[in-house]
Amino acid sequence: MAISLSQETHLITVTDNTVTIQQLLNAARDWEAAQENMDCAQVASAAGKQVLSETMQVGVTLTLLNWKVFFGDRSSPVVCVITDGNLVAVDGDNYPMSPIEPADNVTVQISQSSSATISSLATMESDLAFIKQIEQGRWKILNNQMIFYASDGTTPIRTFNLKDKSGSPAEANVYERIPA
Repeated sequence: MAISLSQETHLITVTDNTVTIQQLLNAARDWEAAQENMDCAQVASAAGKQVLSETMQVGVTLTLLNWKVFFGDRSSPVVCVITDGNLVAVDGDNYPMSPIEPADNVTVQISQSSSATISSLATMESDLAFIKQIEQGRWKILNNQMIFYASDGTTPIRTFNLKDKSGSPAEANVYERIPA
């Protein structure tokens, strides 16, 4: 991945057809940390990766500060993609501007979201497998409890205590279920 920054043009040039928000942020931070650029204004600000749950976090929003991403002119039409977060830009007066510098034969697609999230695929697959077990398995009400069995019909995987409207144990006129 070749990413270069130019103080003269305020362009972040990307030579590949795909780049992630994290790669852009890393390149900006590396450039800012270089001795010769220590006196230069900050290239970007970033926010995100706040934890939403054990398996999910907010995605990164990268705000370019009077800089733009430039994929370079191409000899034939190409679609370049920026993924894994949000990209925005503001000009020197802090007004919104396009984060992309136009280039010949280049169309840029930015995969953005108003509520970007990063989720663990393994956890989602595990959760889906659990739901599938409940849906395909047996359900049984016994001794004021609802028992969910795996698809084998014999292995209990979740139990709930059943209550009526007054909060008393119930098998009929159930108003509420509470994890046991």
